[in-house]
Amino acid sequence: MTNSKNLKLTNDQAILQKALLLNAEERLLLIDELAANLPDNQPPQLSHEWTKVINRRSQEIDLGSVKTEDWESIRSRLIYKINFAKEK
Repeated sequence: MTNSKNLKLTNDQAILQKALLLNAEERLLLIDELAANLPDNQPPQLSHEWTKVINRRSQEIDLGSVKTEDWESIRSRLIYKINFAKEK
């Protein structure tokens, strides 16, 4: 009998392998689509380590000790770099 957890892991690995075959711009688009389709009412379960990092970064933002940048700016810069690299 096949263990359903192992089957799910195998399916997840297959999806990941296919996603890794995409070029960088396609992966960014995939990330956008996946993030846009996450349910807002079901936050992910985070490990203690991630919670510590999030709390530390949140405090840095509140104190103004770090510069923030919106996703659209970061995404645009990455796409520019990807396209520039293609031209070389």
